[in-house]
Amino acid sequence: MTTIRYSIFMVFVFILSLPLYAEMRTWTASGYKIEAEFVRFDDVTKNVELKGETNKMFDVKFDLLSKEDQEYVQKHTHQSRGDGNPFKQRSETNTPSETPQSKRIRYALLVGVNDYKTLQPLRFSCNDVNYLAEQLQKAGYEQENVVVVCDTAGKTSLTPMKENIERELNRLINKTGDNDQFFFVFCGHGLNIGNQAYLAPYDMEIPKSPEDIKALETLISVDWVYEKFAECPARVKLLFLDACQENLFASRAIREKSSIKQLDAAEFKNRNVAKNVLQFHACSPNQFSYECTELSHGVYSYFLAEGLGGKADWDNDGRINVLELHQYASDNTFRYVRDKLKKPNEQTPQFFGDLRGNPRIAELSEDTLERLKKKIEMDIVEYRKLKHAFVLKSSADKVEFWGKCAEKNIPEGEFLYGYCLFEGHCVTKDKEKALEFFNKAMTQDFYLAKDQLDEIKEMDRQTELVRQELLKKEKKQQAFENYERGLRYFKGDGVLKDYKEAFTWFHKAAEQGFASAQSNLGVCYEKGYGIDQDKEKAIKWYRKAADQGDIIATDSLKRIETETARIEFERLKKEQAEQEKTKNEERDRLRKEITEEVLHDLNKKKYTGNSSSQPSNINNSTKIQKPQLSESEVSRLTNQYIWRTPQWESIAEIQEIKQYIRQYGRPPQKR
Repeated sequence: MTTIRYSIFMVFVFILSLPLYAEMRTWTASGYKIEAEFVRFDDVTKNVELKGETNKMFDVKFDLLSKEDQEYVQKHTHQSRGDGNPFKQRSETNTPSETPQSKRIRYALLVGVNDYKTLQPLRFSCNDVNYLAEQLQKAGYEQENVVVVCDTAGKTSLTPMKENIERELNRLINKTGDNDQFFFVFCGHGLNIGNQAYLAPYDMEIPKSPEDIKALETLISVDWVYEKFAECPARVKLLFLDACQENLFASRAIREKSSIKQLDAAEFKNRNVAKNVLQFHACSPNQFSYECTELSHGVYSYFLAEGLGGKADWDNDGRINVLELHQYASDNTFRYVRDKLKKPNEQTPQFFGDLRGNPRIAELSEDTLERLKKKIEMDIVEYRKLKHAFVLKSSADKVEFWGKCAEKNIPEGEFLYGYCLFEGHCVTKDKEKALEFFNKAMTQDFYLAKDQLDEIKEMDRQTELVRQELLKKEKKQQAFENYERGLRYFKGDGVLKDYKEAFTWFHKAAEQGFASAQSNLGVCYEKGYGIDQDKEKAIKWYRKAADQGDIIATDSLKRIETETARIEFERLKKEQAEQEKTKNEERDRLRKEITEEVLHDLNKKKYTGNSSSQPSNINNSTKIQKPQLSESEVSRLTNQYIWRTPQWESIAEIQEIKQYIRQYGRPPQKR
């Protein structure tokens, strides 16, 4: 609804403000009439191009014309596609690129002042004019015709002193011709002294009173600027002033004592201005123009520059006119100050002046992404109405436009251009590339592309192609390709078998999270294919693949764990057997030592078999004497005991038996 109201407003302003001429026929738009000649109808923008008596070109939205005018346009548009069209030659000889309006030279003087000797410094005035200069060059201004005078200009002759500003203003005005365009911008402080408006250059002095002539001469009078604009022969003259800053003086005490006040936008409405001058002002009367740290610009200056860069092109015709620029910059400034700076109703930009029509002030050198999207949206509307017939009846220029949108990843363009490729309409038939564009559009949730793919799936060959495309998208494409390549090297499928090369590609795919590649990488580490065996790393990659549900990796992991447990069990069993063997060997050694000792004693003294070694039977009342046995006797008795009761286990036990025999002269009765 806002778009319709704005469109009606634009048509009303520039049609009603034009003088009426008796030329060709009368056209009616939204209740208003204009006499002009039909030139052509633009299929892309849906604009009707008309030409007035002075060869001035106008654009009117087709939907805003009366029914009679619409029929007239349709009739002559169809005729223009055949021979003998009376408008065909005229439209070719008066194309926008050849009209006097488009041949005009555009000049711009941009002045920005940050630092002042006597006033409160500003932060972003230089940023504003530099950004405006950049956007103006994108909008058709030649670099040599855009002069920036600011603190950061880098040349003494372009510092924002009064002498430099006035010199450059005079120089550029003298260069302009009758059909040219001149744009003057001032971003800095403005002063109101004795009901006179002034612009403040860097080297200004503060007047002590309205009669301080010497100090006043350091300022630039706004009336003097208007006089220069009156002398300027340019066809279109634009004046942009951002000079109503909030803080004029650094000290509050100085502000209260001084009779000098900030410049107010109301000062400009009441002054006599030359004809064909349109003024842009950053705010309304009794308001201030705000700077913003987040933007690093003055708010209005920023959105004005953004608009000139292409965002103000409301009707997407590649041209920016006065109303479009003001509407964009004003609306965005008001909303930004209200929402971001929390200052509701405190900055409402204005524009006024004596200028008839709605002149074009900028031409975009190339289509922006936003313009392309808005243009192609109209084609999608037509496609929904006519379906396939709309595409198949489209011109080669239209198909080329869709291709341009497709290159910029606009889903509507990808869909329409893909359709042309699929059918071979105005381009070489290429079904695989068409499917590629359809899938790109589908990934951006463009439902028409999905519907088209569903239709293609019904055909056998196309179904297979779509399946392959969807398979590549469902899987990690690059990982899948790396895995496939590694598998070919591993099996020697079409290439020489090379385990090292296979390992390299498996490793890349595994690092990208592809489960089958992780499982195969585990095999390489386990078996030593292309890499040294490393069971720990094999388990690591098997486990990663198993976590993703890979059955082969899960089985391999169980197999390795079972094998590891079996090996550990056999190791423990072997270790236990070795301990038992060591124990038995030690026992046999001790037995051998005792036997050798006994035999040695027997060779020295033959065993007599008397009972002298047995303890004597003595009376209980008598003190039992400890038997005196030689060590050879003790060893012999001990050996006898051991051979008779072989269930002994340790040396300590044998020592206890010997001690018992020494004490009692006999072996123990029971063990």
